[in-house]
Amino acid sequence: MNPRVYVDLRILPSGGDARAPGVDPRATGLVFGIVHRHLRAHPGRFALALPEGRGFMAVLRVFAETREELDALAEALQDSPLVRDYAVVGYPKRVPEDFDGPWLQYRRYRIPTRRADRKEGAPCRQRRIEFAEAQGLPYLLVHSASTEQSFGLRVCVLDGTPNALPCEPDGYGLARSSAPFSLPALPA
Repeated sequence: MNPRVYVDLRILPSGGDARAPGVDPRATGLVFGIVHRHLRAHPGRFALALPEGRGFMAVLRVFAETREELDALAEALQDSPLVRDYAVVGYPKRVPEDFDGPWLQYRRYRIPTRRADRKEGAPCRQRRIEFAEAQGLPYLLVHSASTEQSFGLRVCVLDGTPNALPCEPDGYGLARSSAPFSLPALPA
């Protein structure tokens, strides 16, 4: 996959009420859950960017190689009442052929489970949570269909360079340390 086209999904403030300030993190998580199902059904064809920077995200940007892939995503999303009630799907746009701006890499930042902190004197989970908070890492509230648990999917945003090889996103649309790739940092 090469990131040639993209679409923004803007989460509506407080579930669609334009008068209420702020975005409900649960709404973003619900919309991302629908997007995630499509990404898992079509592995390696979509990449996720969080263009608004730090902390909780109100815009999900999905990259694909072709406009047809984004059309298929939009078709899958249009039948979801969650997407209809909590988000606005933007118009697909092309990445400029001569884009020479910054590139960013979006990777999952893993925080171990509470069970990982069973060893005395090795509070790995707490250290990683504190680091994520201090850095203001973007996150999504996600509900796992397989484990029936909710968790914060933290994303580490790193400086990147244009890709020499095709991208291989994971099921969340993110880069892995074993398969790094970057996305263009286009204005929101």
